[in-house]
Parts: sequence; C-alpha cells; structure tokens
Amino acid sequence: MSSLGIDFGGTYFKAAVLTADGQALSVVRRAVPAFLDESGLAREIDPQAATDSLTSLLQQARVLEPRPDAILLTGQMGGLALVDEQGDAGAPLISWQDMRGTSVHELERALGGEELTRLGDPLRMGMPIVTLASMKVDPMLTPMSLIGFAAGQLCGRKAEIIHATDAASWGMVDVIQGDWSPAAIRAAGMSMDRLPKISHGVVPIGTFAFQNNDVPVYCGVGDQQASLLGAGLRPDVVSVNLATGCQVSLLSDDPHSPAQLRPYFDGTYLHTVTHLPAGRLLTAAVLKTRGALESSDWQWAAHEGLRAPAIAQAVSQIVAGITEAVDRLNARGRPLLFSGGLVQQFTPLREALLERLNTTGTVFEGEDASLSGLALLNQRLVHEK
Repeated sequence: MSSLGIDFGGTYFKAAVLTADGQALSVVRRAVPAFLDESGLAREIDPQAATDSLTSLLQQARVLEPRPDAILLTGQMGGLALVDEQGDAGAPLISWQDMRGTSVHELERALGGEELTRLGDPLRMGMPIVTLASMKVDPMLTPMSLIGFAAGQLCGRKAEIIHATDAASWGMVDVIQGDWSPAAIRAAGMSMDRLPKISHGVVPIGTFAFQNNDVPVYCGVGDQQASLLGAGLRPDVVSVNLATGCQVSLLSDDPHSPAQLRPYFDGTYLHTVTHLPAGRLLTAAVLKTRGALESSDWQWAAHEGLRAPAIAQAVSQIVAGITEAVDRLNARGRPLLFSGGLVQQFTPLREALLERLNTTGTVFEGEDASLSGLALLNQRLVHEK
C-alpha cells in the first residue's frame, strides 16, 4: 500500500510517498502563503492561496506516485477555518499565531479549575477557544481545523470528522473523557451540532479523484503526535524535541498528568511540558557572539562556541529548563529520544544534557519526523486490511 502523506505546516506544505513498510520517501515542499497582514494582531492566510499551493503540491506528488492507495494528513494545530457545507472557506484561515481574542482570564474564571484541568493544556491566546469566544461567527459557517480544511478541499466536501490529536489543541476537549467539553463549547459561544465528530482512530472522511480513481482521504492527525510517532517514541524513553522551541514528552496510559495532557494514539496520552527555551535563545547567543548566523556559524559553535560566555550561558539555560521538565514528569533516569533540527546541528547541547541527567540518548536522524509518522500510520492501515 503506497500512499501520499501531506503536512500542512506553519512554514511549508510538504508531501511524501508513504510505503507499506513505513518509510516516507521523496519529500517535496511548497512555501505556505504569507499572512495577509502582519501590521496588527491578526495572522490570516488567504484560503484560495492555500488551496492553490496544496493543489500544486499534489501535482508534484502525482509524479512520484501516480496511483496512491490513500492520502494521510498532518499539520499545524490550533488554527481555524470557517467553512460552508461544501467545505469551502467563508473567511480567511486563522493561524495559531493569531493574537486576537477575549481575555484568557475571563474564560478561565468561567470554566473553573477542575474543568480547565480536564482540557489538558492551559488556555492561551491563539487557541481556538479564545479566538472563537471573541468572534461573531456566521451561523452558516462551521469551525474547522486547518488540517480539516485541507482534507475537505481534497474531498470536495466538509470534513465531518476530526482526530482527537487535532481537536484537543482547540482548548475545547475534555481530554480525559475523550470528547468535546460542553462547558468549553459554551464558553466559546459554540454549540455541539456545529462541530465535527471526534475520532480516536485514523479513519477515512471522503475520497479524492486521482486519475479516475477514488482515493480515500483520512482524517488528519496533530503534527506533534505524528512527529513523535515518526521519531520512535516508546513508553520507556523521554522525548526531547529541540528546534526553535522545546517540548519534553512522556508516553503514558495514565490520563492524569503533572504537566499538560494530550491524546496520542491507541488510547494513550502524552504528558508534555512545552514552551521551553531552545533555538531562539541559542540563535540570539550565536548572533551576539558572531554577528551573523549561517550554517558555518553552527559548525563553529558546535566545535568552539561553548568557550563563548553568551553561548555557554544559553546552553546552560536550555539544559536547566529540560532538566526541570524531566523532573516534573518524574522521568529522571530514562533514556532520552532527541528530535528536531537543533539537536542534529548542535551536538554540545545534547552532550551537556546527557551529562546533566546522567543518562543515554538516541537521535532521530530522518529528514522529516511528521511525515515519517504518517508513514507508520500508513503501515498500520496496511496491516489492518
């Protein structure tokens, strides 16, 4: 079963051939259209430009795999599309980076502490619950995730199903119960009948006409979960994803987390600590030391940069933040699973962290963890057939 995987990312739309043995091959990409206006708090994308870019990406992918068995999707979570009954956008797409919204504190007071805990993540600006609570949404339009919008565009219809990993990023899901939270839906000014149905399985939502074949399109999964699956997350390791930011995650069967709680696959959960200092901090330190940042600067920093006080201090801060997160998850002593571009480019950071935690670690060396995750999901679909 050779399928196509699509990643609706924040910087790029990407596609790859997903083989039956769980490999993601021949990755192609196109830039995500620029925001319509960055002068204020809004971060919106022209839906037609996004659709055109996805269409062009599929044309490239058709050369790689002219007869796919399925199309699987992942992508950025926390964004919003407002779609009509045909799945077409009735307003610009809203990125998770959009900072318009009502007071987070007002929503927190309206929901209460126990309900907030069941939502898994602390509320913050950019979450769909916050954005929707501040908008007057046309009653003829349905809120949809950006991944759901992309899937609907492929199928030529509104996506009626959303995967739990994607839905949970809205701040409107009782993660412990595994379904929409009535209290959160009311706080967002929505109603249950206006929202897609949550699925905990990767299921087909429609078909895409591909060279006279109807190719099943499956509901999209969250990019964090797809990436950790692709990187090789197991119950006995701690994931440390180091890129622009950093996330530390632990796979668990327990729905009660000392940190953030997010749905994963097969009825399991991620216990996650997010928004830790990482690439932004280290980049600023290299810039302060070198005055520029090119690939050669990372090579220099990896060999000699720790001698520079600013870089050594940045590494120390990053290691301290990750160590605190590991201890918060009560995971000291477990091996570390590293992923993300920063950890591949800057080995002194990895070495310093392993020394601090007195443990071992492995590094995901693949080209794209999220597409690798889709490849493993495709492999599961093959085995189920």
